[in-house]
Amino acid sequence: MNKNNNINKTNAAQVQQGDVLLNRVGQLPADCQRRNNRTIALGEHTGHHHTFDEGVAVMDAPGGKVYVVNETDHPVNLTHQEHRPVVAAPGEIYAFGIVREYDYFSEMQRSVRD
Repeated sequence: MNKNNNINKTNAAQVQQGDVLLNRVGQLPADCQRRNNRTIALGEHTGHHHTFDEGVAVMDAPGGKVYVVNETDHPVNLTHQEHRPVVAAPGEIYAFGIVREYDYFSEMQRSVRD
């Protein structure tokens, strides 16, 4: 595997790892509060987690929104026990979300489970 495969993805407007989706945004909303850890999602069944390496701030915003800020000048990995690492681009801000899928048979939307 080419070591630069993940680095090329740092230019993407969206980054996905399993059920976690990061959308690049221009700025943080007002009144965000920094978390004490870099974990953005926990597995419902396995206890696995999506956690950033050092250099990333995870911010809670009003209304339950979560943002990720790479405060470094280099790509930073998001790791998970069952997925390849993905990277947050240097200096970028991302809105965190969970991938949703639509079940056409039940005509319902649901969260993808990791």
